[in-house]
Amino acid sequence: MRLLSSRRPVVLMYHAIAPDSVDYFSPDVFERQVRLLKSQFRIVGPQECCRVRRRTEDVDVLLTFDDGFLNNAQYVVPILERHQVPATFLVSTRHCRDNRMLWFVYTRALSRWFPERQLTLDGASYNFSPAERVRSRRRLHEYLLSLRPHPQAMYDKIERGLPSIVSFTSRQQINDHCAGMTWDHIREIARSPLFEIGIHTVDHPFLTLCDDAEMERQITVNREELERVTGKSIRSIAYPSGDYDARVVAKCGDLGLERRYAVNLRSDTNGTSIGSNEIPRLGVYTRSVSKVGFKVQWGNLLRRTPLRFG
Repeated sequence: MRLLSSRRPVVLMYHAIAPDSVDYFSPDVFERQVRLLKSQFRIVGPQECCRVRRRTEDVDVLLTFDDGFLNNAQYVVPILERHQVPATFLVSTRHCRDNRMLWFVYTRALSRWFPERQLTLDGASYNFSPAERVRSRRRLHEYLLSLRPHPQAMYDKIERGLPSIVSFTSRQQINDHCAGMTWDHIREIARSPLFEIGIHTVDHPFLTLCDDAEMERQITVNREELERVTGKSIRSIAYPSGDYDARVVAKCGDLGLERRYAVNLRSDTNGTSIGSNEIPRLGVYTRSVSKVGFKVQWGNLLRRTPLRFG
């Protein structure tokens, strides 16, 4: 099987992992996945993300965690340390501050816990009855993402036009599912030789929707904050939502960012690949241990198909 599998490391992308999780899955499920990955593959650190293995060697897999959720520090880090598994944490720093949320985290909380059946914003009504919540969240996303300048106008609208998250969500729910790592968590994670901290922008915008100055600010301020806290030079970035274009790639190259994690690799209108150092990843959204093993085993083929296997 390994003869036909990916020669380069298969990079897995995780997000939130927390107890009683609806959107992702719980720490015990994640630990079972770690055990499988460690027993059947070779888990590598970020420095080996471009290594080309010999065909007879085990398939390499690299673990990455996007967004910088508090639950990563509380639940994921202890599991990785227990099994001595390396990983990269790509951290957005907006929610490192008290009572700040990333925009999509807020709308997810609204969809899950808002107790009312109707929400009004700028004259538009959103139906939050159980059967319509997913559709209404999608409509709300579309409206928020249409606001300019991006992302400031979007956050202004959330903070001034929508209910405060603390008005409909418990502190435990916020800590387990919504909050970001503290600066102390980031500092402690960075001290471990197992882990790397990387850029994920300040506010998790769509970088292609930002003007040039804002796009650069999102990357450089995030980097400065993380380097100040960790005391280390940061050389990696994950594009929020996998969104990038030639302008974003050029800026990241100018800033000396060597490891640039994407999701699907992008091409321009002529079919020419955008960027040369972008590293594709496979998202893990499944509780199934066997499906995760399948993704790693056949990662090189899955990257070329539009099908989503969980």
